[in-house]
Amino acid sequence: MDYTIIDQPGYGGKLNIKIYQSVIFFYTKQQMKVLYPNMNYRIAGEINNKKGIQCGTVENVDAMPFPIYKLGSHNKMTEKVVGYVCVDGFRFLAVVKNVFIFRLFLFFLAASLFGAILN
Repeated sequence: MDYTIIDQPGYGGKLNIKIYQSVIFFYTKQQMKVLYPNMNYRIAGEINNKKGIQCGTVENVDAMPFPIYKLGSHNKMTEKVVGYVCVDGFRFLAVVKNVFIFRLFLFFLAASLFGAILN
């Protein structure tokens, strides 16, 4: 294992990972802005990425290994970074969530509103 996820008491986000049947708790982006206003932390990679380039593994609190993906390798159209999980003091892993269905819904909503305005 390259890293081990540290269970922090202040995690505000929760993500179910169906593939591994596990849950990850993490700091949300808003929490990170409050905790580290000067951005004095490092991001070592991403977890829960679907199409990225794997570069290591991290052990979850439940002793389950998750793959770590290269930073910035997630698909920006279908996935987004929702928060960060601590692995070593000031070193974090970005937590990626699939938002394809939500963005598809927004696209169809905007298209229907635009069509209603034109009629």
